[in-house]
Amino acid sequence: MIELHRKIESLCQQLSFKIEKKNEGLILNHEHFSLYEATLNEKYNPVFQQMRQIINDKREEYTTFLNRQLQQNDERIKNEQQALEKLSLSLQSIQDCFKTELEHELMTIKVKEELQKRENEEEGAAPQEGDEAVNAARVDTYKINAFFTMLDDFENILKKNFCLFANYEDFSFA
Repeated sequence: MIELHRKIESLCQQLSFKIEKKNEGLILNHEHFSLYEATLNEKYNPVFQQMRQIINDKREEYTTFLNRQLQQNDERIKNEQQALEKLSLSLQSIQDCFKTELEHELMTIKVKEELQKRENEEEGAAPQEGDEAVNAARVDTYKINAFFTMLDDFENILKKNFCLFANYEDFSFA
């Protein structure tokens, strides 16, 4: 029995010795681990520092770009607001003139329609060349076309500016 006990004990020692040998190759002890960590730090810390510096530089560059874009948009909007204010003030200053001219042309058109109705009723009576009502009934189509062209241009300017305002890159959410 003692002999069996010795054999089991020697077998256990051999197994523990083999396990220790395998562990030395597979598992890093504290010294190996600290050496490995130091090697990795030496190798990769400069790379990580450069990456952090590059990220910070790019972040600063991007925010500078955004600020510059916002300033350009602000200046552009202020300039266009001033231009629109000047244009609207000038249109308001000549509004009365437009109104009176258009009312005069409307009255002329109404007189002309009245004369046309009378001529249709008379059917056959030739108009006299010296008739003052006929001369007064002349409609200045060039003036009317000029008014409508000016109003259309103003409307186009407003539409264009609205589209430009809508298409600006707005970084106010950033």
